[in-house]
Amino acid sequence: MSTRRISVREAANRRGCSLKWIYDLLYTGKLKGEKLGNLWQIDVKSLESVRRRRGRK
Repeated sequence: MSTRRISVREAANRRGCSLKWIYDLLYTGKLKGEKLGNLWQIDVKSLESVRRRRGRK
């Protein structure tokens, strides 16, 4: 079973945030992704878990 992956731009659009915030999450390891050449591919489930964590207080 393959993992669904999306681009940084699509992740930012889904999340309603900036590209910089997505890149910051990737570089700090809070968001799972794979770098292919100079492009990141983000795991959709990881993006959903970041959304849930960020919404909690």
